Amino acid sequence: MSDGALIEALWPDDAPARPLRALHVVVSRLRAVVGEGVVERSGDGYRLELAEAEADVRDLSYRAERAEPAPPPAGGEQVLDLADRLPQVPVPDEVDDNGGAGAAPMALLRERAAALTEGARRDRGLALEATGEHERAVDLLREASQRDGGDETVLAALMRAESWVRSPAAALEIYEQHRRRLRELGAVPGPAARAAHEAVLAAEPCAPRPAARARSTSWGARRT
Repeated sequence: MSDGALIEALWPDDAPARPLRALHVVVSRLRAVVGEGVVERSGDGYRLELAEAEADVRDLSYRAERAEPAPPPAGGEQVLDLADRLPQVPVPDEVDDNGGAGAAPMALLRERAAALTEGARRDRGLALEATGEHERAVDLLREASQRDGGDETVLAALMRAESWVRSPAAALEIYEQHRRRLRELGAVPGPAARAAHEAVLAAEPCAPRPAARARSTSWGARRT
């Protein structure tokens, strides 16, 4: 984008007395935030030097933040819409960042985007299960449960999905493994897991709560 276009965008009504100097100050401050090599001089203007994955990070962050306040039940459909076709964001590591002075801001951004991906995929799994899409939900719920075995909101949804997709026995085995883990910690399963367990035992369809935006009840168990 040319200097003139940037000046017009930054100060549409009241440009500073020395607009080029003011623009250079803005660019300098921006580079201090995003690191070297992102905003580069090009002819009579500037360009962004972003890899495709880094642009996906920003796209993901925008969509995930839009889905964040969506309340149930309408929030379920919004999560399905905004979290669809999520870009695969690489998690930063020491080799990728090379320890460069300008790498840290982008590494932190990618790290945040990876966390947003995980949260959005969890919410997508919950939303799919809540709307009866058990076959589409089950892999996402398994993934979320592996990341946080104490998230009983996910565990209950996974039990319901597995009961439909595989068998009630598979759902009961998930509960039994969870119960054994908690027993080693001196705890017992919480209400969400117990309710799903009781419904599977009764061989009745589990009526899921509107949980598309339910917060993680990590280790939501009761101490004995």
